[in-house]
Amino acid sequence: MRSPSLLVLPIALWISACTSNVPAAGPVGCDVGLDAYCSGHSCVREWSAVTPSCSNLLTRSYEGSCFGFDFLEIGSVDTAETRWYDHATGQLIAITSYSNHGVACETGPSTFDVPDCGRSAVLVCPDAGPDAHD
Repeated sequence: MRSPSLLVLPIALWISACTSNVPAAGPVGCDVGLDAYCSGHSCVREWSAVTPSCSNLLTRSYEGSCFGFDFLEIGSVDTAETRWYDHATGQLIAITSYSNHGVACETGPSTFDVPDCGRSAVLVCPDAGPDAHD
């Protein structure tokens, strides 16, 4: 017979996989501008061109809108990247990352504050498989 504690972990992992990890609000101060960052990284500069990542079971994509931003969060087991777009213009404003060490800004304005969006994101790829949009 299985110990009840052995059943708790899979249930907790399943529940956490269905909720977004949008980082807590606050200033993160970006040191690298968009042009410099995007010259060495793959950046989607327009919200209309954003496509979620549904490539494997360990990656979850969430989309949301709050405080004048549209955002796409791509989360994995213990890390996440959130791409913030201006809701009015559709332009990429900042990219933040989250890990066990907290929130960091990858690129954006030096005064960027992560909005407090709570749990406003919606899971884009329910099964995280490549067929999610087929």
